[in-house]
This record gives sequence, C-alpha cells and structure tokens, in this order.
Amino acid sequence: MKSLLIAGLVAGQLLATAQPVLAADFAEARDVRTGAFAGLRLRMPLGADPERRGVQVGLTVAPTLRSTNMDGRSRMGIGEGIELGIRQRETVTLRLAGTRIDRLGMAEGNRAPQGHRHGVSTLGWIAIGVGTIVLAAAVSTAVFVHEMNESSD
Repeated sequence: MKSLLIAGLVAGQLLATAQPVLAADFAEARDVRTGAFAGLRLRMPLGADPERRGVQVGLTVAPTLRSTNMDGRSRMGIGEGIELGIRQRETVTLRLAGTRIDRLGMAEGNRAPQGHRHGVSTLGWIAIGVGTIVLAAAVSTAVFVHEMNESSD
C-alpha cells in the first residue's frame, strides 16, 4: 500500500511539472495603426523607370499606415490623398488619389464623355483643394492645442 501511495504521489508531481506542448503561432505579431499625413511631399524617382515623370512637389493630405513587428521593425506608408502640386512640364494641378480632378470620370484612353460639359473649372477645383487643406490644417491644429492643454492639467 505504501509503495502504491508513493508511486501515485510521484506520478502526480511529474504530471504537474510536465505541461502539454502548446501549438506555436509562427505568424508575425504586429501592431498596425492608421493615421493621416498633412504637409509638403517631395517625390524624386531614383531609377531609370520611363514611367516616372520626374520631380513632384505638392501640399498633401493623405492616409498613412504604420506597422510595427514584435522584433522592432517598423514600416510606414503614405497613400494617395488629395494633393495640390507641381510635376515636371505640367502646371499646378489638384489631384485626388493620384488622378487629376479634371480627368475624373474619363473613359479609357483619356477620352472625355460626349456632350457639353457643365462642370467646375480647374481653378475652381484648385480653390476647393486649397480650402480643404487649410481647413484640415486648422482642425488638426485646434485638436493638437486642445490635447496639449488637457495633458498639462
């Protein structure tokens, strides 16, 4: 009886220390955050790609995506938003998602829809874009000032 009790106690101790193996999750754990970028963006092609159009400069409001892996690597991407900018050999244009505003709704091959156009002029779209950028900057500044005042209390 003593040997059976001792064997049971030893087996109980071994079972308590030998935990079952859990399945490993080999997928990279990362933290993904979205945000917004508002400011001056300068783009310069670094290769001999004939598709690129040279240096581009513009005032931009665009979405961002930032991901940080568990090993410390971080990556940030800035998407195409609304941009008032200049490209080589072009005039100042307003772009939405990389497409000129006056070209939105164009058919394949940059053909305009048939018929008389009753749209907003390019100057009007530029004014709308500048107004949007100024409004976004004012709202973000007001939110920043409010948060700074709240954090100092």
